[in-house]
Amino acid sequence: MMSKLIVLLVHSFILVLCAYANSDLKSVSLRYYKTSDLTRLPEYFTGKEFSGNTLFIRSNEDRDGLYFSFRIPVALVTSQEKFQVELSILRKGNSENETFSFSLPTNLKDKKEIFLGLTGSDWLLANDKPIAWRLIIKNSLGSTLFLKKSFLWDHE
Repeated sequence: MMSKLIVLLVHSFILVLCAYANSDLKSVSLRYYKTSDLTRLPEYFTGKEFSGNTLFIRSNEDRDGLYFSFRIPVALVTSQEKFQVELSILRKGNSENETFSFSLPTNLKDKKEIFLGLTGSDWLLANDKPIAWRLIIKNSLGSTLFLKKSFLWDHE
């Protein structure tokens, strides 16, 4: 009886993920932030970064950098699976794109938004923007669940 229930739950979970498969993220915003822009009042008292309902994931420990922000899709919040975010960018003057990989924590329950940061030496200039970019969220099997790209990503 218990094994049938487990099989049913696994199939239900797979159906939910399939429903979201290859979906577009509704909106992704780009903005350069300095550390002072990201410092919240509780941080002055505790000395620790306060993120509230926002998940900050950075390419390195520095906080200054270019951030790609988006609402967390419901399918990620309701799952305990491990997800990967792949961010590819094309910089001015480069013909090859760069890809950065980020792992999402398994518990996103209290989070509503993700700020993916190319920080420190990965993004030095505040006024610089990528020519084109693509953001992909993949499940633990490497299948694309969500995708968002800039208008110029597919142009040559």
